[in-house]
Amino acid sequence: KRYSMSDAEGAYRTSMQRAFGTKPLMCYFHVVQACRDYVYKHGKGSQEAKDKLWSEVHHDIEILHNAQNDDDFKSRFSTIIKHWIQSGVNGQTEW
Repeated sequence: KRYSMSDAEGAYRTSMQRAFGTKPLMCYFHVVQACRDYVYKHGKGSQEAKDKLWSEVHHDIEILHNAQNDDDFKSRFSTIIKHWIQSGVNGQTEW
């Protein structure tokens, strides 16, 4: 097996990697839930602005979710990050 799925708990990820030699893979549901919560908690502006931001971020998560392998994921991720910087998505939340 190449991957093991879990939530973001470090102890689970580390133990599965050590015990089975797998790469950690985050549960899709947990990733989407955490990103949505973050956007609505830290997003700047009105509810409408947060809704628009979430729609764009969720779309990009879907693009990443459909990656066929590690290289495809990295390529998609690089493209999305560049787009976020150019369009200002990265500046629409408070850190």
